[in-house]
Amino acid sequence: MSRDIIIDGHVAYLPGAKALVTVGPSSPPSTGTPRPTDNTASHTKSVVKVNVYGSEQSIAYAPWGSDNKRPQNIIAEMNKSGVGKAGLSVRRKAHYGSGPLYFRAGADGEKELSNVLPLNDPALAQPLAWHKGSRLEMALMEAVMNYEWWGLVVPEYVLSNDGSRITSMRVLKSAWCRMALTDPDTGRIQWVLHNPNWDLFDSSTTVAIPCVDPWMTPDEVRQWCKANGFRKFVRPVAIPDPDAGYYPDLDWHALYDNGWLKSTNQIPAMKQGVMVNQITLKYHIKLPSTYWRTKFGDAWDALDTDQKEAKKREVYTAMNGWLSGAENSGKAFITEFGLDELGNKLPDWEIIALDDKLKDGAYIPDAEKGNSEILASMLVDPTLLGQSGIAGAGAGSGSDKREAYTILNALLNTDRDTTLDVWYFVRDFNGWDPTIELGFRQVTLTTLDKNPTGAQKTMQA
Repeated sequence: MSRDIIIDGHVAYLPGAKALVTVGPSSPPSTGTPRPTDNTASHTKSVVKVNVYGSEQSIAYAPWGSDNKRPQNIIAEMNKSGVGKAGLSVRRKAHYGSGPLYFRAGADGEKELSNVLPLNDPALAQPLAWHKGSRLEMALMEAVMNYEWWGLVVPEYVLSNDGSRITSMRVLKSAWCRMALTDPDTGRIQWVLHNPNWDLFDSSTTVAIPCVDPWMTPDEVRQWCKANGFRKFVRPVAIPDPDAGYYPDLDWHALYDNGWLKSTNQIPAMKQGVMVNQITLKYHIKLPSTYWRTKFGDAWDALDTDQKEAKKREVYTAMNGWLSGAENSGKAFITEFGLDELGNKLPDWEIIALDDKLKDGAYIPDAEKGNSEILASMLVDPTLLGQSGIAGAGAGSGSDKREAYTILNALLNTDRDTTLDVWYFVRDFNGWDPTIELGFRQVTLTTLDKNPTGAQKTMQA
């Protein structure tokens, strides 16, 4: 790598001395007319033309974020955060557990593992056939993933030819969906627009899918589909949100809005940039702008730009030599300054010693604080990721991890109620035995002195 002195306008870097030189004072910012911006680019319009059952319609929709790319923007930033994606992975795996399990509630309404239905139970004949045809495990994994990222699940249901039952279900990617504006007459969202290319501002691949109000009963949905001739529809389910009418916000989304996620992601890049370029500044030298004319006299004004830069480089080279090398350690640096007619000091050189920001792990506290904010917003205990060094985390012992996982499982009950609702709607629509329940089988860790296997199966529904 070149060790030459670098000059860029009023700033110079002296590699040997590890010094930054600035020339000032600089001119104040302009207060004139702002430079006009480029107005040729345009965002996605909030109305798209789509083919709806053979006719072209214009459907107004609610943009997701100011540029309609909020999910894509959050994904792009979260993909840079290892601890963030690991935290979401822990939540997804704890949420899904060991997969779906059919059971009946106990006499007191408790959901216990002892009431698991055997697969040969006659009541499960139709549910299991539908389960296999719809690949329920994969559908629920997709539902859990979308829920943990967006708090929104958008299942698409397909009806039989006579519209009497749901034959299959798949879960759409929530980040690809946009909600049509509520109908002013009914107050309901009538369409969901599905498009994988919102981030490309391309609406040509948009598909409009009829949308069911999640508060409608199965009978109301059946009648609505029959009246409109629909053979498929979506029925979004989402976390309760205190204000959002279309797209909810999870707690951890605040990290994107308040800057914690971005600033934490920048720490490794900043450190890598400094280490790759081997720039650890020791000094900041402030040089008065009048110095050059004072040093070179009237001849300075007669020099062209290249000649002036050459003269500056001579001075910076000498300065670099004064401050570099062990042989110059302890030397004094002497400058002169003048006084104006009133006796006030004229601008002088100023040399400021800078701390080494890389020594003693100076970036580590910031990184740990950022990681702590990320995991706390997800309700994920750092010990589950082996992050015992984060402030406030326990020692990371087996007991810490076991208790943290138990608490997380307990906190996920309301989340599971949301994702499982996509199946309960099918049960009621198809008229299956209403006493059949669906839950997620969980593995609860135990101590080896109580259980030689170190684990026991429980039900989380």
